Amino acid sequence: MDVLIGLQFGDEAKSKITDMLAEKYDIVARYQGGANSGHTIYHEGNKIVLHLIPSGIIQPHTKNFLGNGMVIDPYGLMQEILEVEKYIPGARDRIYISENAHIVTPYHLLEDIENLNSIGSTGKGIGPCYRDKVYRQGYRVVDFIKNNLVIDPIDLLGKDENDFFEFEQFRQGTEFMKTLNVVPSNWLREQEGTILAEGAQGTMLDIDHGSYPYVTSSTTISSGAATGLSMPPQSVKRVYGVCKAYLTRVGNGEMLSELTNEIGEKIQKVGREFGATTGRPRRCGWLNLDELKDSVELNGVTDLIMTKVDVLENMDTVELYSDGEYHTFPGWEKSDLSDTNLIRFINFIEKKLEKKIDMISVSPEREGIIII
Repeated sequence: MDVLIGLQFGDEAKSKITDMLAEKYDIVARYQGGANSGHTIYHEGNKIVLHLIPSGIIQPHTKNFLGNGMVIDPYGLMQEILEVEKYIPGARDRIYISENAHIVTPYHLLEDIENLNSIGSTGKGIGPCYRDKVYRQGYRVVDFIKNNLVIDPIDLLGKDENDFFEFEQFRQGTEFMKTLNVVPSNWLREQEGTILAEGAQGTMLDIDHGSYPYVTSSTTISSGAATGLSMPPQSVKRVYGVCKAYLTRVGNGEMLSELTNEIGEKIQKVGREFGATTGRPRRCGWLNLDELKDSVELNGVTDLIMTKVDVLENMDTVELYSDGEYHTFPGWEKSDLSDTNLIRFINFIEKKLEKKIDMISVSPEREGIIII
């Protein structure tokens, strides 16, 4: 099993890389997170935004697995599958769900929306769902699909009628899930073929190793793939680490290299840096090599991939944050390995990270990948 993870605060354009790599894998599996992630893929000229479905769904031969480490909103999954099937007929037949994945209920959604705080939550019920999982009072897919569990909204009497609408959607979603491939938690171990584990969010949002408390509620790093997919630790062979040529962050929390000026605004506009899940503008800044080096080492990255190099084209200068200070480089006109300024930028990063960059992405399309 190989793993693909984000090395920053999420939004590293991982889904494009997953889509490209999935050509040579038989199974793509999500191992953590829920609908708080947003993975954007362009397919035959169409923009497809995935939140729960693994990014391998675009490849017609792949099986796509939602692992036990995920938290799933049934109605959200139903909507997502129906939307994807507008472009990929029969996609649901290649989606498999671990029966031990936890369910995001209307209670989780309502609580999250009513108690949004300075953390910067997406309001998708993720934190409350993971909390109930740890409290050992959560609900799993198996409880609804095999044990026919029913949640009664009676204690919401007197609240807004929209709350009851949430429960009606939830019922529709759980009924829809009964038509899908719900499989035992060890399903992945029983399969033949190659596996690519896909992470959501990024290393700096990991519950243990991220910028706590401004983090997500799950383990986003490569080692979490084993537990989130019911696989043994030694199954992880190759780790693809993805980072941007600059830095972005959604929500609150420290961001040392943030640009709160016209340069940051330009990067945000050119890079279309708006959250795929919430639509919120992403804070933009220069690449922080101190954080990136720690992420590379923590995840045991074997293959390093840098995306959105083209966003920094035609800038007079480009900067990097390293060893507590900024380093300035001349900008490049075109994201091409014949441009000496781009090569100088890449070489500096590789020297500081003590790690070769294996690929760069120079456009949103799948074809826009350059192997170095």
